[in-house]
Amino acid sequence: MLFFLPAFVLLVFTPNLKYLAPLSLVANLVMTASLVLIYFYSLTNIPYPINLPKVGRAKDYPLFFGTAIFAFEGIGVVLPLENKMQRPQSFTVVLYVGMGIVTFLYISL
Repeated sequence: MLFFLPAFVLLVFTPNLKYLAPLSLVANLVMTASLVLIYFYSLTNIPYPINLPKVGRAKDYPLFFGTAIFAFEGIGVVLPLENKMQRPQSFTVVLYVGMGIVTFLYISL
């Protein structure tokens, strides 16, 4: 964690979110590529469903909840964007569509 601390400190001092837009674009592209690879691997190597357990192991639940929380933690970054929108009244639609896409992707996976 100490390895990432200098980068996080520099990000905190970013005065304007427009400077983070290129980094956000790269992060979104990498996340999209990883989801495509995960879907491809999951669909090509899926076992016969009757052989799968009905309920996961108890030791895997923390990983599941960590993944689910990670999927929705971006909401803290999205909310300040409402203040910078040209038409903030359309923020609700943007929020619902964005969170709907994230929810669909994680449920389908």
